[in-house]
Amino acid sequence: MKKILFILLFAPFMLNAQTPAPLVDLSEYHDDNRIKEMTDLNFTNITDGTYQIPALKVTELDYAPPHASMAFADSAEVIACTEDLWSKVTGNAGALFVTIDQDDITVARDSITIEVDGDYMLVWNMSFRGTASDIWYARIRKNNVASAFQMQRRTANADTGNMGLNAYFDHMHAGDDLSFYIMNTADNDDMTLQASQVIIWMLHPR
Repeated sequence: MKKILFILLFAPFMLNAQTPAPLVDLSEYHDDNRIKEMTDLNFTNITDGTYQIPALKVTELDYAPPHASMAFADSAEVIACTEDLWSKVTGNAGALFVTIDQDDITVARDSITIEVDGDYMLVWNMSFRGTASDIWYARIRKNNVASAFQMQRRTANADTGNMGLNAYFDHMHAGDDLSFYIMNTADNDDMTLQASQVIIWMLHPR
């Protein structure tokens, strides 16, 4: 009698050949990957084996932090150097750097002027040619005062050198000026500039 009742209990399911909600017929998922998808709430209607993948929503930022870039290449500009004295990286007949981009930052006369208060990140790279046994320093000045950011290297046999510097300036204010300087501490040999790139951007406002 108990066996007959047990069979009758499932008779409606067998007659209709349907899986009652909320059960899921795993036989429709013949590969392991689709079975795993059942745990992802992004997939719905899994009982009929179809997929419903939600459309991706892309949000575009409508704010561009202040930023600027300047560079020059294929140069043969000679910077006159006196031993242990700083010389500005600039052209002898005018600006050397070409402005690539400037947004809420002013690039002029091979210097950068801040327009919006904030903390800024700066990257400076420079390729140049020296002479034998030269010891070169490069430094950024803020409002014509030496900052803490400096790099150094030697050259030999008039080879081409490269220096790179990363700098972080906090509490910059509108009107603050950044400029770039080099120095030879070994002798009075001049530097021949070949290429340079400067990129600056604000990390967050103040």
